[in-house]
Amino acid sequence: MSARNIKRTPFGIEIKMELIRRGMTSRDFAKSIGIAETTLCDVIAGRNNSAATREKIVAGLELKEIPE
Repeated sequence: MSARNIKRTPFGIEIKMELIRRGMTSRDFAKSIGIAETTLCDVIAGRNNSAATREKIVAGLELKEIPE
């Protein structure tokens, strides 16, 4: 089995780090802010750049800044 080469944006990295710090799964966090887990994964990977979705994530994680 080969490892996938996962690309992440700085914003995606910040999301993943914060979820790890909080001991949350992507699925649980996505559900808590009312988005699909696949949408969250797309944002983390840089495939979805929706301002509305980013705002939900920032509010849900209580981030001060949004890394680009």
